[in-house]
Amino acid sequence: PFLSTGDDIGQRQVRCSGSSGFSGQYVVEDFVAPDGLWHRRLVFLSNRNVVQSEAKLVPTPGKSGKSKKKKKGKAASAASTSTEASATAQAAVSSKAGEVDSSFLACEHHKAMVCSLAVIKGLSEAPVDSQKVMVVGLGGGGLVTFLHKHLPMLHLDVVELDPTMPEIAKDWFAFRPDKRVSLHVKDGLEHIRDLAKQDPLPQFEAIMFDVDGKDVSLGMSCPPPAFVDKSFLEIVRQLLQPHGVFILNLVCRNPELQAKVQADISATFDSATCLEISDEVNRIVIGLAQPLPCMHSDPNTHVSVMDWLQESACALQKIVEGQVSAASKDNVGFITSLFSRLKSIQ
Repeated sequence: PFLSTGDDIGQRQVRCSGSSGFSGQYVVEDFVAPDGLWHRRLVFLSNRNVVQSEAKLVPTPGKSGKSKKKKKGKAASAASTSTEASATAQAAVSSKAGEVDSSFLACEHHKAMVCSLAVIKGLSEAPVDSQKVMVVGLGGGGLVTFLHKHLPMLHLDVVELDPTMPEIAKDWFAFRPDKRVSLHVKDGLEHIRDLAKQDPLPQFEAIMFDVDGKDVSLGMSCPPPAFVDKSFLEIVRQLLQPHGVFILNLVCRNPELQAKVQADISATFDSATCLEISDEVNRIVIGLAQPLPCMHSDPNTHVSVMDWLQESACALQKIVEGQVSAASKDNVGFITSLFSRLKSIQ
């Protein structure tokens, strides 16, 4: 789930720094990207050569630049003290560089994960807040915020191990959980195993893994190996609706290990495919609880699986575009184009 940075960025403005018990010291900074626009990024100082999260900044609507006069007296002082954290959080997502553009996904693998949702039958016609999707790995919240804002039919079950991440996402990356977002600060492995003990079993339209590992010596930096252990994948499948989909962000530089992970997913799910991402080591592996022909082909209409998927992607694209302004439509025009990279791994 990382972006390479490089040394060709321009002006910087540090907005926040701190320390996470899981990932160490971090910094949030605004910077002028090579495209000449202001961006915001979260970097863990243990490895400054990678960026954990990135967002584009856009001008703040109606920002006057005028500050309100401070109240005087003891009451004002007490009120100021009690609301300091809240005021900081509200102001954090905006700066002289602008505010976070939640319609912009900086990561190509996040775009591919959004695109993968088009394989869910009937998603584009579903009512608001009716489709349960689990996302394991919040990070700076870019993927979750995009899904929440642009796909109103989704109810998001978000799981994040590091308690620092939700606060950073809220304060600096415009993550705004509401009744359509259930946030769990918990180990994703533990959360899924706990769900599997419930009776009846909770059922999800999609389960998405976007979680990084800390041990790069394994040859697989995303996800940690326990998340793709075959016995754990079986639990994941149990939590999916009959037409549900498992979506994995896989970052693996070891060809043998990558082949094993994909083989285990193929063996666990009835159908498996992947989206390869140009110029990135990431690939999005998709496991389906039913084979695609069983899910979508209709012998009476003679519509091929790929034709149906392209039609579904177009419907999803229209929904996303309907949630953004005309100025932001270029940010979200990726769903139909990415589907041309879909490949079977069986």
